[in-house]
Amino acid sequence: MGGMGALLYEREHPGELTGLVLFAPFLGGKELLDEIRAAGGPRKWDPGPLPAETNGDNYQRQAWKMVKGWTGRPELARRVWLACGTSDHLIEDARLLAQELAGSHYLELPGGHTWGLWIRSAKEVFSRIRLESGPPSSGAAEFRGSGVSPR
Repeated sequence: MGGMGALLYEREHPGELTGLVLFAPFLGGKELLDEIRAAGGPRKWDPGPLPAETNGDNYQRQAWKMVKGWTGRPELARRVWLACGTSDHLIEDARLLAQELAGSHYLELPGGHTWGLWIRSAKEVFSRIRLESGPPSSGAAEFRGSGVSPR
């Protein structure tokens, strides 16, 4: 699932997922992202009134409204990891989102918008997640190697 799709799922089902790992996600159109930057970032940005229903006209604004809401619910932001290549065309957008994440949850690695970079990023992100999570619980052992991870 793409990064925007993952963010929209999180918006509709807050806290249901164990976490989100985003690799160079599309985070919205230039006009919206410039608006957020001009406001001084997501925390200072005013999304304006939005209908409760997300649709094709407002989904990007809805996703960023959720990100803005992480200020009041930092436990939600602590579940998000983001990685992007320093030569990726989406790097400035990733940096905008990174402002809302714990420092160790944002990675910039040399490279562009490529699978090779995302694979390297995934190895690093999941290594960090494992370190933060501590030793697996007794129930987690039964999931090893199955491709399924416990919540």
